[in-house]
Amino acid sequence: MYTGNTYMLLFFIYGLAFFCMGISAFQQRTLKDSNLPLLRAIKQLGYFGIIHGLVEWILMVLIWNEYPQYSIQLFIVSTFLNTLSFVFLWMFGINLFEDEVIIKKYFMKIPLLIFTFWIAAFLLLLSSMDNYIETLKTLNVTSRYFIALPGCVIACIGLYKSGKTIYALKLKRISIKFKVLAVLFGLYGIFAGLIVSKHHFFPANIINEESFIQLLGFPVEIARTVVAIAITILFINVINIFMWEAEYKIEKLSKQQLIWQERRNLGHELHDRVIQNIFAAGLAIENLIEDKDDKELDKLINIKNLLNLVIDEIRGFISKSSIEKFNINEFKNKLIELIDKLENVSNLTIVLDYKVPEMTLGHISSERLVQIYYIIQEAVSNSIKHSQGSEVKIDIKSNLKSLIVSISDNGQGIYMKDIDVFKHYGLAAMKERAISINGDFNINSSSAGVLVILVVPWEGINYEE
Repeated sequence: MYTGNTYMLLFFIYGLAFFCMGISAFQQRTLKDSNLPLLRAIKQLGYFGIIHGLVEWILMVLIWNEYPQYSIQLFIVSTFLNTLSFVFLWMFGINLFEDEVIIKKYFMKIPLLIFTFWIAAFLLLLSSMDNYIETLKTLNVTSRYFIALPGCVIACIGLYKSGKTIYALKLKRISIKFKVLAVLFGLYGIFAGLIVSKHHFFPANIINEESFIQLLGFPVEIARTVVAIAITILFINVINIFMWEAEYKIEKLSKQQLIWQERRNLGHELHDRVIQNIFAAGLAIENLIEDKDDKELDKLINIKNLLNLVIDEIRGFISKSSIEKFNINEFKNKLIELIDKLENVSNLTIVLDYKVPEMTLGHISSERLVQIYYIIQEAVSNSIKHSQGSEVKIDIKSNLKSLIVSISDNGQGIYMKDIDVFKHYGLAAMKERAISINGDFNINSSSAGVLVILVVPWEGINYEE
């Protein structure tokens, strides 16, 4: 019923679908500082798509059997590339996780370690056995169990978590697309990672391509092809997020710039015109004071004092608006000014690694930014006073949920057991400021130095689903 030509057509379409997805991924500009994890990890998905597509075309050539003398070599190449493609998919899935930064750092090594062991077994078995075809089938099955299936599952979970986060931004349609894409990768994990060629060990001796066709009446390659086409179509549709994010950010930045420009204009207007006119009125009253009797003199003095009070209040308003308030786009410049000031009074090198996009999806009020600024100032000041180190590093980045700040030094560390955070004035001040802005504040210390981490959620977003 299903001839070699049928399988060749399936593998051609199957490979073409993933190859198109890979090309589409690489055509997008990489946004390392994007708030969307999918966009930051898109190159790894691109590698998966292109390599996986090539694998299916190699299998198509094997079925064609036009070059039988190269069958073993082509099978070796296809097995190796297929495994490598799923390593990239696994890494793509890991990069979709935003919260557990330290865990993600170590978790990223797992697919590389498994792939390394698999390569070692691959080379060892091929060099020590004569039955290459049977050995390659065994290696192919094990790679699907230990790399392909986990890779698809991790990608599935990562996409689903991203969908939930996007849902919190009230972007329901995009969230649904992410979740459907997650389900499709989960299905592909079953069809390509669990249902394998029949082998003598469990579960390949029970759950395999032969039992699939006996149960459903069609080969698993059809299911893989349908899912591959669906993944590619939906992925290309989701890629429109690039345009959506860019347009959203540009619109938001334009509005912010207009607001802050109006604030500056208001400050200049108050200083250049209103204060000067009030000051002129005050001078006129002083001239009148010299010609008036005692009864009227008191009234004029009171009016003059009132005018001076108004001038002081207006100047205070201008000062508070221009100095004590700033937005996320001005935050970096304020930190650079702070670093210059602190480096001038210390021997430490202060390094700023600022990875917040100029146009962020989230919003943090100027009042909260001021508190974050003072927390950073206090943390760096503590390192200068107590660390006895040579460098302080300030890392600031953002994701869909929050602004993440970490301040670390390479000093001697502190004994946290001996310090009550709420009794130590500097630490207590940072803790209280963090609580006041709904932030999560933590201090970790070791012999390598102190690490302060502050996570502040974007405002105006409901994360409960």
